Amino acid sequence: MLKTFRISLNNCTPSLQLSLLTLQEHNATWGSNHLTPSTIVKQSFQMTCQSVEELDAIVESKVREVDNKISNGNVDFIKQYLIQAMNYYDKYRSEVKNIGPTGKNPKYYCFQEAAYVNYKASQTLLRERIPKLPGFGGYKSAYSKIYHELIEMVEGQEHEIVQIKNCLKKKFCDDNLVLRLKSLKSPSTNQVRSLPGTTLTSEFKPKSTKPFSITIKEDYILVDQLYQLLKTNPIDILLVDLRSRQEYDLYHIEDGSGVDMSICIEPMSIRNGYTAEDLYQLSMAVNPDYERELFKNRSQYELLVCYGNHDNEATVKMFMTIMNKDTSLKRRCVYLKSGIKGWNQDLSFQNLKPNGYLTSTTEYFSNTPRHTITPKSSKSSSKLPLTTTSKPATTRTVGINNLGNTCYMNCILQCLLESDKFVSFFLQGDYKKHININSRLGSKGILATGFHLLVLSITKVSGKTVTPSSFAKDVSTVNKNFKLGQQQDCFEFLDFLLDSLHEDLNECGNEPPIAELTLEEEKHREALPIRIASTIEWERYLKNNLSIVEDVFQGQYFSRLECTACKSTSTTYNAFSSLSLPIPLDRQNVSLDDCFQAFCSLEVLDGDDRWHCPSCKKKQVALKKLGISRLPSVLIIHFKRFQVKWETGHIIKIDKFISYPFKLSMDKYWPEAQSEEELRNLEKLPSRNQNPPFNYRLTGVANHFGARTSSGHYTAYVQKSGQWCYFDDNAVTNNVDRHKIVNGNAYVLFYRRK
Repeated sequence: MLKTFRISLNNCTPSLQLSLLTLQEHNATWGSNHLTPSTIVKQSFQMTCQSVEELDAIVESKVREVDNKISNGNVDFIKQYLIQAMNYYDKYRSEVKNIGPTGKNPKYYCFQEAAYVNYKASQTLLRERIPKLPGFGGYKSAYSKIYHELIEMVEGQEHEIVQIKNCLKKKFCDDNLVLRLKSLKSPSTNQVRSLPGTTLTSEFKPKSTKPFSITIKEDYILVDQLYQLLKTNPIDILLVDLRSRQEYDLYHIEDGSGVDMSICIEPMSIRNGYTAEDLYQLSMAVNPDYERELFKNRSQYELLVCYGNHDNEATVKMFMTIMNKDTSLKRRCVYLKSGIKGWNQDLSFQNLKPNGYLTSTTEYFSNTPRHTITPKSSKSSSKLPLTTTSKPATTRTVGINNLGNTCYMNCILQCLLESDKFVSFFLQGDYKKHININSRLGSKGILATGFHLLVLSITKVSGKTVTPSSFAKDVSTVNKNFKLGQQQDCFEFLDFLLDSLHEDLNECGNEPPIAELTLEEEKHREALPIRIASTIEWERYLKNNLSIVEDVFQGQYFSRLECTACKSTSTTYNAFSSLSLPIPLDRQNVSLDDCFQAFCSLEVLDGDDRWHCPSCKKKQVALKKLGISRLPSVLIIHFKRFQVKWETGHIIKIDKFISYPFKLSMDKYWPEAQSEEELRNLEKLPSRNQNPPFNYRLTGVANHFGARTSSGHYTAYVQKSGQWCYFDDNAVTNNVDRHKIVNGNAYVLFYRRK
């Protein structure tokens, strides 16, 4: 522990050294079961030429690991996070020293990747985690100097980390056009998902269409021969790509039939002496289920064709030797003589574009919208439809028993159960087809299955109440913050539930993250109107996010920064499942419209909040503007009733009465087209239900009584079959007068679009 800090202190200012030594002394009282800085420093990163997006995913996982371990003990959160941030920064400086010249260090890029991960982890803890910790304001007197000097020290290396990032991006993909293809292409590696113990629903045994039009006499096949066979006998050929998964996902040969009969076997997973069964059991152990099923049924194909890069001919030969000992094949395996390079360079294929690719955003505006992106949930030509039963399912008006401070959960469940499309989806027996057990952030179907069983019990209950014991157990298993017996914030539970269900059902949850836009692409996008840019960003978002939650609840807002010095702007687009609105404190009578106006109002970023303008190359005073760019089918609105009082560090509640309508029009908050040309271009883009009018009706209100989220009580008003009902856990009051619905305890509103 002392050694760790002696290393760190060498990089600090004198005042910060003194402050950190104080932290070090306090740290001696930590329990042995808590996370220590040395635990973080000793974590190794096994980097192997990964993209910046993948490195960012590693950063998120490392930060979440810190969150989980710190939250398990009754400790001083602020202090621990500060020390973890310092140690990540110390590790970053250590990796920078190891980098050295490219030609002299074989691990040059490995050290760069490790440096990038540690720097971003430190920055994330300082910028995102610590300011959001309860009581952060109260610590300003004790730790403010440490915190601000750490921020200044870490972000003082921003120029250096930008150079490292650019170098990594260049290493991963030298060709900017290929990078754009990767970021904009349609997913090609999704598979039919299933729960453990179930069988895949797709039939993988191909039936021969007609005899081969060519005769294959050698152990190889030429580009034009393969092209001809893929036209005449597409489902008779199994293509085996012997390159890395990253290269395969970037681009691979597709058969053109709409059913992609191709698999990826990474070269590093193939060993001398393997059999075909070893390839299936060992080399493809982590492959998607669909690819494993294709290879398992290899004997049903007329021909196996493998290919690789020009620099892995030894792997191709090894694979050929293995497969040609497999007596179950109908004919000997062959390889594509010129490999993937020959396929791409052959003049006869210059006009053959990969299915679903976009070379740039300008291709959206071509005369024929042939490359409109439609995410696929399987290898089939279209996604599994998010179907509902022909007749909307209706949940019965039943109460939900309180299991001990679970009123926060009950009120949210009652409001969600009023969404017919959402409920119908879970009542179907085939909802399991949409569970993605390979989703990186999902619970392997635990929460989705638990929610299905809960909905089923509510729709079929014979009594007047249900007891959600099993569902509550599933929730606490997935997230320990929602343990039974502890009061929680109902909005935080709603946010967790929708996010978790989305990840469980996210059919693109295991797709590689889309690439960041290049500086040139960002500049081009910034010049586009909001409606067009937001639509393109939504299509990019769908490449990693496709679920019933996205379909029903998710919208999009934009955040635009404008430098007051040079007037340059930077706009980001973010998906939301609920909108958190500020409550104006400068007026006595507050309406929902006032809250929306406060959400969309200009904010001046000055002082410590100044924006680092990429054009000016320094921090400048900036204007920040939020706006809504896409509206969902069900709009959830959260009032920010709780805020931190910085003087004391205490959380206080804003008890202002907020009036809200039963019928809500959102048209004025949706950006309008500014020209005829923009309207013509919008017609060529997927609208995805983004057509006005955006008229909503109120269907649910979650209420909070009390001064704190950790105490008090939650109830709900929900409209069912045309009448309003009041749910107070297991107590249900029917036919509630409408004038009671708009009340001063409203915390979360649910509006359904007509």
